[in-house]
Amino acid sequence: RNGIVVKAAGGDGVILENKEINRKHLCSLGFWAKDDKNIDYFGLAAHCFLNSSQAFLVPWDSNLTRTALIGEMIYRHDQIDFGLIIKKNEIVDPEPIIRDSINTNLFIEDLIEVSSNGVHFCHSGINSHVECGYVEALNGFVAQGALGVLIADLLVYSVISFEGDSGGPAFFYKQDQNYVSLNGIHCFSHKNFINDVVSESIGGVTKISSILSSVSGTININIPTVSKTK
Repeated sequence: RNGIVVKAAGGDGVILENKEINRKHLCSLGFWAKDDKNIDYFGLAAHCFLNSSQAFLVPWDSNLTRTALIGEMIYRHDQIDFGLIIKKNEIVDPEPIIRDSINTNLFIEDLIEVSSNGVHFCHSGINSHVECGYVEALNGFVAQGALGVLIADLLVYSVISFEGDSGGPAFFYKQDQNYVSLNGIHCFSHKNFINDVVSESIGGVTKISSILSSVSGTININIPTVSKTK
């Protein structure tokens, strides 16, 4: 590695860029995953995909400066809006954490999903950083994209988010608020306006159970977590 290490975690930005056609998509990394061959991946939203693009890491408050090439998106499942970037750059060092601020991080302790409405719920992303709201529905759906692809079995919550936050981790805090339960990835937001003022903002989450079941037939991934004993 020549001593150079670039840390990467959930909530960091990622730019998928195709320089030949001069197009790029800004999204957020969801989480680090590994397969049974010890290959590293990052989960994110499928709609971040850009054909023949490379994925570059973008830290918070960096004015969208690319710090390292990560790799490329090699898997996507449009019906649940989930994809995987394979890590091809050895200087990129994935961590089982979520960005909380410029100087602090949240440790992913487990993958326990929310089971009731009204739970305090958050996401982390390149533009919003960490924003929180409350769970509104456990089995929502949305028609997304020009073709109106129906994405079902979504968790819906009241939350502020902005373009570029898609793909970032969705989670809730444990009793020790340095630790969280990863629930999935933030995949969409919708705002209602009254007199040009936002009156309501909701977000949708692709659940971790949907993610793991969708990829199981293609790539056998697991998501590293952090034990409190460490």
